[in-house]
Amino acid sequence: MNYFKSYFLFFLFFKITLIINSQCNLPPINLGNDTTLCQGDSLILTIDNQYQNIYWFNGNTSSTYTVKQEGTFSVNSIVPGINAIFNGDFEQGNTGFTTSYVLGSVDGGGAFGLLTNVQTYEITTSPSLVHNNFPFCSYQNNMMVVNGATTPGQLLWCQTANVLPNTNYILSTDVSNVISVAIVPTLIFSVENQQISNPYSSSDVACDWGTFSGSWYSDTNTVATVCIVNVNIEGPGNDFAIDNIQLIPQCVYSDEINVQYDSISYYLRDSVEFCNDLSEWITVDSLYSSCQYIWNTGETNDSIVPKINGYHYLEIISPNQCSYFDSVFVAIIQTPIADFSYTILNDNAPFHVQIDNLSSTAESYNWNVSGQSQFTDTTLTSHTFEYIYMGDFSISLIANNKYCDDTINKHFSLSQNIQFPNFFSPNNDGVNDFFSIDNINPDSFKIEIRNRWGNVVFTANDPYFKWDGEDETGKKCGEGTYFYFLSFYNHLGELITHHDFVQLIE
Repeated sequence: MNYFKSYFLFFLFFKITLIINSQCNLPPINLGNDTTLCQGDSLILTIDNQYQNIYWFNGNTSSTYTVKQEGTFSVNSIVPGINAIFNGDFEQGNTGFTTSYVLGSVDGGGAFGLLTNVQTYEITTSPSLVHNNFPFCSYQNNMMVVNGATTPGQLLWCQTANVLPNTNYILSTDVSNVISVAIVPTLIFSVENQQISNPYSSSDVACDWGTFSGSWYSDTNTVATVCIVNVNIEGPGNDFAIDNIQLIPQCVYSDEINVQYDSISYYLRDSVEFCNDLSEWITVDSLYSSCQYIWNTGETNDSIVPKINGYHYLEIISPNQCSYFDSVFVAIIQTPIADFSYTILNDNAPFHVQIDNLSSTAESYNWNVSGQSQFTDTTLTSHTFEYIYMGDFSISLIANNKYCDDTINKHFSLSQNIQFPNFFSPNNDGVNDFFSIDNINPDSFKIEIRNRWGNVVFTANDPYFKWDGEDETGKKCGEGTYFYFLSFYNHLGELITHHDFVQLIE
């Protein structure tokens, strides 16, 4: 017995819950999950056409809203639900309500029909069917036709209905006078003993239907008693009909969605230049380690070493699968090749050296020629330099192309071809009349000539000396072999000595 009772109570609660919930029977509005959009994208939020009275967060009442910025976007829709009143249209007859009035068929009626007496009613399709003086008046099938009471406070119609808590309801009823007289009903509508709106009076024209409407908030109530009282007790007249009693919940369906825009922070140079004999990295500096990188070269790292000139295009795919596009211009500078040749134009001082620039792919040339000067050319130019001294020299050339350069160094030596004759014939015939040494240009000079017995016969400090075969007293030396000893300092300060012999032939 207890089990049956528990089961019955559970079934009753479950049934009531279904009835209440069925008053607002649309599915919840679904704007979708919170989402992240890519920069430049928009999101169209669409409300199905089964939802009415749409109110977006900003007052927009359209069924769609286009999201173009970050934020939280909410929407409400107020849709009339299912009537909480049972048999409010009386299509199921005399059931579902209570009343202080007497059913005409029970009362028995009188000379004018079932509603001859006051405070009687009947469920019918036309007033003419229940009272001889009432006109034919069709509406929507069944209606409740009333011969008004003359006693104050008589309940015309009452019903207790299940309601949703914290919900606005619209209470409405269609009302019509059923006889064209000035005395018409004055109806008061109440819910839970709370009067709804002002008293309502019908038109004084028979079969001229009007509608009462008022609102009620359920607060914490889950059931509500709805009542109608006619406060007009005058006659004759005060005969009327009611139909379509409704207590409609104003179902609120709402949702909100949070929309963010994807954002990544990264840095990529606009351009990069480097010399072709070097390597240069292009690196994307990003705060996100999980980004994907796709270069137009097919590489997928955040750093690449470009191999060709021109734009290198990059697609960065964020963790939210948003694509960002960028590019960097690459200019690979041709590294110049420095080269030159030099030519020593003569064997004796002053020496002349010609330098010819053989470099390629350069814009400027920096020269450093030892014993001369430092200078810069912008063309492939030849230069000739004069050297009055012998020695070792160097030439350095730096060929420049923007900030790329190449360097070459070359060395050369300048030395005189000193000729030491081994005979002379001082006979004044104009041929080999003197002994001299050519192609010598020292800083200091000394020569001493001796005979075969070691006696000095001639000395000189002039490098351009000429010995005519006479000794220092002016006496002619005899034919034979003479020995000379030569010493001088070159331009580097080095002491040079040389000794040899020469034949004097008469």
